[in-house]
Amino acid sequence: MPDSISQSRRLSLPVAPHVNARLRFAPDQPLGPVMSQEEALAWAVQVLGSTGAPPQVVIAGPGDPLATVGLTLKTIRLLKQKYPSLTVEIVTLGLGGEQYAPLLDEEGVGLVTLRVDAVDPEILAKLFAWIRPGKKTVRLAEAVEILLSEQALAVVAFRKAGIKVKIRTTLYPGYNDGHLERIEQRMAQLGAAAMTLVPFKPCPEEAENEG
Repeated sequence: MPDSISQSRRLSLPVAPHVNARLRFAPDQPLGPVMSQEEALAWAVQVLGSTGAPPQVVIAGPGDPLATVGLTLKTIRLLKQKYPSLTVEIVTLGLGGEQYAPLLDEEGVGLVTLRVDAVDPEILAKLFAWIRPGKKTVRLAEAVEILLSEQALAVVAFRKAGIKVKIRTTLYPGYNDGHLERIEQRMAQLGAAAMTLVPFKPCPEEAENEG
C-alpha cells in the first residue's frame, strides 16, 4: 500500500511499472506493487477526502515515471481533474526529460526530483549495472555519457518550462562521497533549486555479507 500522508503532507503513488536503469547495489528482485491509474485516483480520493487543502502528490516508483510517460501523464490528468489545485511532483532519473518537459508542464507538474548520483562518467559506471536510454540497452560506457547529457538537458528544459528542479543524491561511501560538491555545483549551474542527500541503505543480504 502506498504511503499515507505524513506531516509533510506528501502522498506517494507508485504507478510506474518499468525501470530504465539498474544500480549495482539494487537487490536483484522484482519491482514492488504497481497501481493502475484508476487505483491511484481511488486511493487519492480515499485519503484526500478526509483532509483540508490538497497535499503534494508524488509520482515515484517502483519504476521510473518517464520510462512509461503516457501512464504517468494519464495519472496526473486524472488527479488534476479531481483536484485542480493539487501539487504534483515526479521522481525520475531524467532520461527523456528534455522531450517530456512541455507535456509535464501542460499537465501541471510543479516539481521534478532528479536522481543524480554523479556527474562523472567513471563514477557512474561504477554505480550502475546497466542503463537503457531507449528501448535497447547500450554499452555502459556509452550509456553513462548519454545519462549525463540527458540529465543536464532535462534540468534546463524543466526550468524553461517553469518546473522547479530538486536534486536527490544517494551517498555511496567509497564511490561518490568525495564527489558531492561537484554534483551540487554542476546542478546549480544548470538551474536546480535544491539538493537532498540520502544515505545508501544496503539490503539485509548485503549487510550480512559485509559483516
